[in-house]
Amino acid sequence: MSSLLPDNATAQEVALDLATARIGNVDVPIRTLWDPENCPADILPWLAWAFSVDKWDATWTDAQKRAIVAGAIFVHKRKGTPAAVKEVVSTIFGGGDIVEAWQDVDLSAHEFKIVTTGTFTADEQFAELIDLVDGAKPVRSHLVAVQILRASTRRLYFGTATLAGAFIGVRSRLSIDADVQRVNSGIAAQIAVKTTIEMRAE
Repeated sequence: MSSLLPDNATAQEVALDLATARIGNVDVPIRTLWDPENCPADILPWLAWAFSVDKWDATWTDAQKRAIVAGAIFVHKRKGTPAAVKEVVSTIFGGGDIVEAWQDVDLSAHEFKIVTTGTFTADEQFAELIDLVDGAKPVRSHLVAVQILRASTRRLYFGTATLAGAFIGVRSRLSIDADVQRVNSGIAAQIAVKTTIEMRAE
């Protein structure tokens, strides 16, 4: 390595030159560092800081962290609108709808609820969702409930049996038994069970 220091450089300047000599060899992949999809996982918290992500949790999965960072610009552009809240819900649940007071007669003015088919993988996710929604919703609006819709389909089998016949008896030594005929038939049906889990945001 050739040094640019003059011949009369002090010992401290030479030491600094040697200490910083390897900086030029450090690879700085700018395109990758600023791309949420390709950024190294250990750099994601700093990328989130640069994108002004409002809420960050180190326990999130890698995919959730990347989704939060990737959606940060969208959320900041639309902060204070239902679109921003829906983006937050999509990040946590993978999809869902925002139901406002004009869509549901049970809601008062400036109240809304989240309706989704997703689910929480941990209890802490509910508190995280509330924090993220608070950062994205209009200040005057209030989240009153999170409805999680569940549906399951099961195949059930029903059976019917018809027993037909007659018994004829003669009081003498002779007795005649009529044949008993059994007719079996089976019916299969599918039953869809739908349940709604509602969590109230107090």
